[in-house]
Amino acid sequence: MITDERKTKQSWQQIVIDVSEEASPLVQQVLLEMGALGLEIDDDETRSLGFEIDDDEMRTIPEKPITPTYQAHIIATFAHEAGLQNRVEQKLSALLETYQSKWQELFDGDWANTFQNSWKSFTLGHHIWIVPSWEASQFRVPEKDAIVLYMDPGMAFGTGHHETTTLCARAIYECIKGNKDKSSMRVLDVGTGTGILAMIAAKMEIGRVVGTDNDHEAVRVAIENCAHNQLSDKVKVLDRPPNFTGPHFDLVVANILANPLIKMSKEITESITPGGTLLLSGILQTQEPSVLKAYIQGGLIHQKTISLDEWVLIAFQKLL
Repeated sequence: MITDERKTKQSWQQIVIDVSEEASPLVQQVLLEMGALGLEIDDDETRSLGFEIDDDEMRTIPEKPITPTYQAHIIATFAHEAGLQNRVEQKLSALLETYQSKWQELFDGDWANTFQNSWKSFTLGHHIWIVPSWEASQFRVPEKDAIVLYMDPGMAFGTGHHETTTLCARAIYECIKGNKDKSSMRVLDVGTGTGILAMIAAKMEIGRVVGTDNDHEAVRVAIENCAHNQLSDKVKVLDRPPNFTGPHFDLVVANILANPLIKMSKEITESITPGGTLLLSGILQTQEPSVLKAYIQGGLIHQKTISLDEWVLIAFQKLL
């Protein structure tokens, strides 16, 4: 029974899904496309692997042996919306032959409490560290040139655990690191979410960083995260399309999903300066050809594709 006090709190809804590990990446993508604000994934990999740093790279090392289940436990959080549960279930039923799911309420305050016991400081590699507030007092910066972001798990998607965030963070670091005139470099983060990628760029002393998102909650969270990391004067977060100022950005990164990336290819391409770089992720390996086609047709040159598990990052350059 829900008390009157709990009725007055803001609430969200979660779907808990048990599915085969093979189907997990596609299920995650569908949930995000349908508006999931965040995902929790528990599978054989997340249960058995820890992390260490070696030669400036994040490597997985076994903490203890487990018996593989080949199953994934996924929790997706959504805002309340009429008919949402039926639409999600219909999509999953059309996609999967067998799966188990249940819906539950999530009340304000439960979200952070759920993560606080399990969410620890971690690295994306390349000296980039993500630290939750409850570990800030005991966290010690491991390298003098480390990039440290203080972020708590929240309702906006993107706190660094997903493979696509890792791919983008490392690619941004490499692009900026090789630029001799960082102070004049301009960076755009399309679909900024929590602002994590924009903040990484800003921490590398970039001249101008802009994050855009069409989700007002994401914009609010990104602005708060920038303030918490003393980056309000270095990162501007806006709810505008990516080409709102024309071709003014030397580096553009968009970590969204394949279908929105294809639909926004013209706007994203228009935001890049001649000779500039574009980094795209949120793309499954099977979706790479269709994304490549959309942006090559738009006049960009494919530089390289980097893979991590089932996900890819595609790098382009705009002709001078």
